[in-house]
Amino acid sequence: MIVNPLQPMRDTTDQSRQAVDSFGGWEQVFEYISINENCASAFDANDKLIIQIDSDICWHESIDIDPNVDHETLFAALKNLLISRMPADVLEWVQNDLIFAIPIHSTECWLIPLYTKDRITLKKTNNCKDVLDKIEQDVVNKVEKTFDCYKKLSARIKKPKDIQLISKHNKSLSLFTQQLPALENKE
Repeated sequence: MIVNPLQPMRDTTDQSRQAVDSFGGWEQVFEYISINENCASAFDANDKLIIQIDSDICWHESIDIDPNVDHETLFAALKNLLISRMPADVLEWVQNDLIFAIPIHSTECWLIPLYTKDRITLKKTNNCKDVLDKIEQDVVNKVEKTFDCYKKLSARIKKPKDIQLISKHNKSLSLFTQQLPALENKE
């Protein structure tokens, strides 16, 4: 599977509002999926669209979702929020080609099982960036929210079974990967 990261085009003003070396941002995800042309053009070169957003956005005052519910409920609530941001006419023809990647509470939590066997640490969903900073300094000096950093940290994933093993420790990763087998069964 080829993955092409997609984001809204940014002008100088937009870029000045974004942190240096940051990749994405949940507000940009909302913006991107709300524009008909973005959704349509995403499928010009892609068969599927993976929409990724961390659940830590629930702590933002504009998001009315309780972050303390069980992981399946939180995943479903955020998935529904993302769907509600998409234009209805576009959603009608792309809904079967959407895959939702919603880490609870951050993408770094999905990566922790690659670097520890500690039972308590494996289940962490809070402060995962700090945990990775402490336990994995051989791969990166400091975990940064950049495409290159995530690529380095996930390099230990070599085969589908590696993802299956680490998803046993993280419900939201499991919910994401459960959407993937459908890719091979379609056509």
